[in-house]
Amino acid sequence: MSSPYTPRKRSRTGKASSSRAEPDQGHLERWFSGNEDQIQTYLYEVSRKVIIPPKFVKIEWLKEEKLKDIKKALTFQKLKGFVSLSGAVYPDLVKVFYTNLIFDGENMLSHVKGVDMLITPAVWKNVTGLSYKGLKLGKNSVQDIIEDFNKVQFYRSCMKDQNTPSKGFGVGKLKMNPRLLAFILSWIITPKGFNHSTLTEEDLMLMYSLVYKLKVNWIYVIKDHMMKSKRLPDYRLPYAVLISRFLEHFEVDLDEEVTELVKPNSEISHFTLRKLGMIKVNGKWQSNDQGGDEEDEQGEEQEAGPSQPAANEEAQQQEFHEDYAMVPYEEPVQRGEPFSYFERMVLGRLDSLAATQRDHFELSAARFQHLDDQIEAVQDQLAQIRFNQEN
Repeated sequence: MSSPYTPRKRSRTGKASSSRAEPDQGHLERWFSGNEDQIQTYLYEVSRKVIIPPKFVKIEWLKEEKLKDIKKALTFQKLKGFVSLSGAVYPDLVKVFYTNLIFDGENMLSHVKGVDMLITPAVWKNVTGLSYKGLKLGKNSVQDIIEDFNKVQFYRSCMKDQNTPSKGFGVGKLKMNPRLLAFILSWIITPKGFNHSTLTEEDLMLMYSLVYKLKVNWIYVIKDHMMKSKRLPDYRLPYAVLISRFLEHFEVDLDEEVTELVKPNSEISHFTLRKLGMIKVNGKWQSNDQGGDEEDEQGEEQEAGPSQPAANEEAQQQEFHEDYAMVPYEEPVQRGEPFSYFERMVLGRLDSLAATQRDHFELSAARFQHLDDQIEAVQDQLAQIRFNQEN
């Protein structure tokens, strides 16, 4: 299949460069139907953004691996079709889609290669199985919609050891099910381009909804995430597979377009669970509190090892049940006098300040990543120029 780009070159580090040569004017004209303003927006803004590598998980695999609580949580939320999306990706047209994307209430509208794509709830239902129903959760609407939600209390209820002091919301301290849910959220449902090791307030809110079966309007959540990724210049672009399925749904001409297949290692599998610090004991997955580089070897030894005596097996099953069950939310024991109105107000302000600082940190991290990508692209181009001069 021909491409408007030169083949991807490799940088000095051996990694494929994230930048390509600019497409010729003929391709730009076809992509944007001659809209010069959108062409300029694409060239100077969107084309420089990096697409987040897609991941997916098969519900059948969760069932086979006896990860029943994760399967039930995703099934209840009607996320089965969405989290399992895979197949061909059209990276150039994904960026064209984002360039022309506008939001209009329940709908999204984009324009690619002469095709107007009005993405209504009916289209979402057809492509992903999702419905425009449920709680419209967003950063500024948590307390208004979920009155009992407290991110600190919920996070502690998900920890392996709730007595361990914790200054942040790191995923490494979570039990198995919350850890896997956090991974699915940050890589598939609301993909991040960076900082997958720390949970945000939005992550915790969505995890809370998954655990306690609060029906969420996932179309609203995904659209909000797309809007932020489009609006903020240094954010990476998510949902490449989803947008590619939209392109196919609207029968956009995909001939002679760059096509990439979702890599096999993008599927959540045994390897993913081991990387997350989990091991398989007696055919069931559980957290490996040992962690470290030996987790894979220990997991294989325990899977292949001889059967244990009945007493030990019973103890292992009990330990597994405690770690595997979807963690219940526990109200903290009240100690001392309850907070006064002034104290609650101060805590609320501090919480708001922490959220603002976290947003600034994420934005700064994204900008540094963007600068790093640009520097690598410039170095790659200089190396190509020197190569051409020498030859």
